[in-house]
Amino acid sequence: MPTSLKEKKQALDDAVATAKKARELDEKYKIAERSKQAALRAKELDEKYKIREKFKATVVAAQKYNEEHKVIERSKAAASLAVSKAKAVDEKHHVVDRSKEATSSAVENTRAYNEEHKVMERTKQATKDAYQKAKAFDEKHRVVERTGKKLASAAAFISKQLQDDKKSNDVNGKAATTNDANDTGSKGVNENDKAAEVTGEAPPC
Repeated sequence: MPTSLKEKKQALDDAVATAKKARELDEKYKIAERSKQAALRAKELDEKYKIREKFKATVVAAQKYNEEHKVIERSKAAASLAVSKAKAVDEKHHVVDRSKEATSSAVENTRAYNEEHKVMERTKQATKDAYQKAKAFDEKHRVVERTGKKLASAAAFISKQLQDDKKSNDVNGKAATTNDANDTGSKGVNENDKAAEVTGEAPPC
């Protein structure tokens, strides 16, 4: 098969795989459905609070205010004036040059100090030593493993307690329902007895 056809087939296979993966993700996370719900919710909020209308009104008001008070023009003029003054001060006092010299001097002093006292090398070595000690301590005492087991046990205990509470609530609910039914039956019998006493007839069985 020619190379061009292979490339086309590979591109087609990649596109199919990508579409399949996208469909799986959509089915799993309901992306399209959530997007529709979000769009509907946004539309409802806009209709309720008139967001777009208020935004347009704000933009129009800002434009009108700018036209009346020349805000943008004044801001540009103020910025240009500030730049001109800063430039004049720099030309007079050589602020930029002195800042560059101070920065360069600080860098050189830091480099010289590091070369003299081996700060970087010592920092790296200290970090490496601390990591090795922590690793050795964990390998000896199995801290991470034990912590994971304790967390798993705690999660299982909490889950069991929740299940027991649910079962207890179900049993109590059923018992309450049974007691209500018994109370209702007893109440009916008592009412029949009272009716029999009034009429002088035997209560129905």
